[in-house]
Amino acid sequence: MLWSLLSLLVFLFTQDSGYAVSQADSEHQIEWVSKRLTKLQDDGVEWVAQAMYHFSLGKKTWKEAQDFCQSYEAELTSILNAQEYNFINNNLQCHDYCWIGGESKGKNNTFTWTDGSPFTYINWSPAEPMNETADRNCLTLAPDHGYVPDHCTVKHYFVCKSAEDF
Repeated sequence: MLWSLLSLLVFLFTQDSGYAVSQADSEHQIEWVSKRLTKLQDDGVEWVAQAMYHFSLGKKTWKEAQDFCQSYEAELTSILNAQEYNFINNNLQCHDYCWIGGESKGKNNTFTWTDGSPFTYINWSPAEPMNETADRNCLTLAPDHGYVPDHCTVKHYFVCKSAEDF
């Protein structure tokens, strides 16, 4: 049953994306999806294009959430464009703030993504970022409102993203 589901996922992915996939590539995709589905199946996973998203059902501090994501070869999610923002916002398992992968290491409100992606898609919540964010160095996503910096020790739901070259 699981093999059939994974084969269908790979088939749908390759059909939707227009990629031509060899048998070896197909087996690698199934292995990759299977590995993550079996690890994360109990806690909410979405798979889109070449990324998998994990929408947590429990709360952690920013560091605990990042450690959790990294234990599954993922990072707290970056948000690179409006399409990805809308996908994440529409699939949040919570109606509360959720940790994402933005962090600021200084007092100048300069945020970076932990996965190294450029911080170019900006979608701050109204009135953010405020100038006094020195103690609010970790980024949350407020459903339907955009990015909000918060204290890294607060516990929130979180979203992981794992992208893999197939």
